[in-house]
Amino acid sequence: MTRKKHSSKRVPTGDYSVGYARPPEHSRFKPGNSGNRAGGPRGKRISRVQAQAELFGMEMAEQLFLEEAYRLVPLGDGRTTIKLPAIQVGYRARFMAAMKGNRLAMKDIQATARDIESRQYEALRGLNEAWIDYKIGWQQVFEAERAAGRPEPNIPYDPYMIDIDLETGTVAYYGPRNEEQRAAMLLRIKKRDGQLEEVEYCYEKYRESRTEREKEIYLDGWIDSQKYFDYINDNLPPHRRVELKYRCRKPGASRAGDFSYTQWPTGHVVPERYDEVREKMGFDKPRQLKEY
Repeated sequence: MTRKKHSSKRVPTGDYSVGYARPPEHSRFKPGNSGNRAGGPRGKRISRVQAQAELFGMEMAEQLFLEEAYRLVPLGDGRTTIKLPAIQVGYRARFMAAMKGNRLAMKDIQATARDIESRQYEALRGLNEAWIDYKIGWQQVFEAERAAGRPEPNIPYDPYMIDIDLETGTVAYYGPRNEEQRAAMLLRIKKRDGQLEEVEYCYEKYRESRTEREKEIYLDGWIDSQKYFDYINDNLPPHRRVELKYRCRKPGASRAGDFSYTQWPTGHVVPERYDEVREKMGFDKPRQLKEY
């Protein structure tokens, strides 16, 4: 008995305007428009694996290998079951074999460990050399610009905030990392400079005073503005601090370092010292501070 072939295209079975294989005119596909709006012709869609392989410039076999390597597989010890990537299960089996005395497994593990450590060391050394070159090069540029009286270049990383540990060969950066942090640092420097101008103003007025009353008023202003100058300046990074030319030496006047609570180069705030400085400054008391 031969099986009757069926056509994939439906054909009307009667004389009617709307019905089987004859939909209403308004709902029919227009000539030139596909009913498969999700993509290209049926049967020719690119698979997810192939799409990922093309995205990263890989062969499909390589992408399939990685998918299998990181596919989660169950692993149990008789009491509990966990899921790990297949590649990790393979590593674990190799380590178990080495611990049971398999010399080939042990040799393979040692060689792999040496290779990984060597590549990590070379990558770290290359990165550290780049940071060292950056730090030294830009510090020289900054010093040259300052000597010429020109503003410092606006670069992403402050070279003076790069800390290099010569014993361990490690490099750390503690400076501003984004525009918001850079703006906050510049605002602190601006406030410090405002207090510096206040110190110089009060100093000049104190020298020019003709009466004891005037001297007393400007001396108070001198000491007060110097205190706020030291409070800000003491907690800036060392290369951002400036020396106070007209420092008051009278009793009750602050000294450089009196209000330091920040450890550099890390920028770490020492909580106990911070509370002590705030109490010394009288910030816990009702007081209207000057804003610059």
